[in-house]
Amino acid sequence: MGFLYALNTNVNLTANANSGFRAPTVMELYAIRWGTESAYWGNPDLDPEYSYNFDLGAKLNYQKSRGMFNIYYNQVKDFIDTRVFPDEMWMGKPKEKYINISDAELYGFEASAEHDLLTWLMLFGNIAYVAGEDTDSDDYLSSIPPCRHQD
Repeated sequence: MGFLYALNTNVNLTANANSGFRAPTVMELYAIRWGTESAYWGNPDLDPEYSYNFDLGAKLNYQKSRGMFNIYYNQVKDFIDTRVFPDEMWMGKPKEKYINISDAELYGFEASAEHDLLTWLMLFGNIAYVAGEDTDSDDYLSSIPPCRHQD
């Protein structure tokens, strides 16, 4: 379910709430592949992920400038992640297996901005930050990169 409120002709506020489902991929279930640091092993016992997602944001649109900002929070049951098992080796590398994290949280923000400097030249940039945690152990999720940006 989503909500958009036009604060004025240039600014919109947004809010969304939804639920999601993701089945494990064939790779996550059955594949064996060689990585640079470890050997990845599928797990045929993986359960699907179920999530509840919430976000709030603002979108700006002016004659020469545009931008957006969004914050979000996700609760995920049976999050599919990987874990290294250093005591289990395969061809000289530790096994990294796909596992379910029973309760996980992901939260972060994303923002972008652009400005028309000339009719043929635009300055733009964006940034996104996400943190993911296993709520049972308070460990960070290994498959969630923390910060990405583009200048």
